[in-house]
Amino acid sequence: MANILVVDDDSTLLEFIQITLEEDNHKVTATPDSRVALQLLNEMPIDMIITDIFMPDPGGLEIIMKANQDLPQTKVIAISAGGGIESVDFFTLATNLGAHQALKKPL
Repeated sequence: MANILVVDDDSTLLEFIQITLEEDNHKVTATPDSRVALQLLNEMPIDMIITDIFMPDPGGLEIIMKANQDLPQTKVIAISAGGGIESVDFFTLATNLGAHQALKKPL
């Protein structure tokens, strides 16, 4: 059983991921608010983070950077449907900032 933090501003996807992981007996904390997620990084044990890249400020990239800095043992998966600036590969950027994997939505 892992302690997993899931962060996504899409409530349907957030609930889907939470239910799926809980069915595999993981302890899941889910939030649509990236500010709340940043607070939780230091308040609870976290084995894995699944975060959307594009959310209202501060967004997933900041979560990835903070996790990489403060919780280097924690695995991070970045997810996104795309968006952002077309000339920037945000999946590569996410992995360069510390994400262990970057996945395109829909999952």
